[in-house]
Amino acid sequence: MKSIEQAVQENPTLSKYKIMTWTEKSIKDFWDFESLFPENYFTYQHGQNLADFIYPYIKNSSQALDYGAGNGFFTNQLLNKRVHTATFDLSQESSESSNNKFCNHPDYLGAFNNNTITQQDSCFDVVFLLEVIEHLDTTTRSLVLGQIHKILKKNGTLVISTPNQENLANNLIINPLTMEIFHRWQHCYSWSADSLKKEIEHNNFTVQHTHEIDLKYVGTSPIKIVKRHLKRHKRQPHLIVIAKKS
Repeated sequence: MKSIEQAVQENPTLSKYKIMTWTEKSIKDFWDFESLFPENYFTYQHGQNLADFIYPYIKNSSQALDYGAGNGFFTNQLLNKRVHTATFDLSQESSESSNNKFCNHPDYLGAFNNNTITQQDSCFDVVFLLEVIEHLDTTTRSLVLGQIHKILKKNGTLVISTPNQENLANNLIINPLTMEIFHRWQHCYSWSADSLKKEIEHNNFTVQHTHEIDLKYVGTSPIKIVKRHLKRHKRQPHLIVIAKKS
């Protein structure tokens, strides 16, 4: 695990810049704006391939939760596979959007908010935490993993995706008004397979599978198979960890 502060310290050319401190308001404003460009979202770009890749691990699950569902792109993929799915997001707008979008789908279980999610105990067979953990500071990360542990059933499954060994400095940009730098996608940490496994197991989960892959090449088409074979020796951009509640 590497923090954005460590990434900046390791790069002498960045030493004169101050790292921007994110607040609850600035995070909300940032993502309210980014939500106008859905094509930039990870689950918009890779949701179908991720669902196809992960489905063998969760196909016997009766109830799933898309934690941090955003605009519901991955929720839609799960519903397409007839997985009974609920959503959770801190954004009330996102929760309302999910309800409006999926309310007539027979496998949609509804949207939870920050108040109602805390009332759920041992309700879900699988929880998806996709492209979220890299945004969380230490305190928030512990709270989120603790909450997921609480709402999972015994032996329930946690699926996490995050960029694999991301070079955080490569995605830094500057606010020209304050001369503060920040990560283009508001990432705070970079994770490797080892560091993420250690973090998850520290929070009372047992890691069962770790995959370093490029989701662009998931599938059985000849072109994807050839490209996957050619790139197998390069560092793969996506990290997926599947764990069980301890």
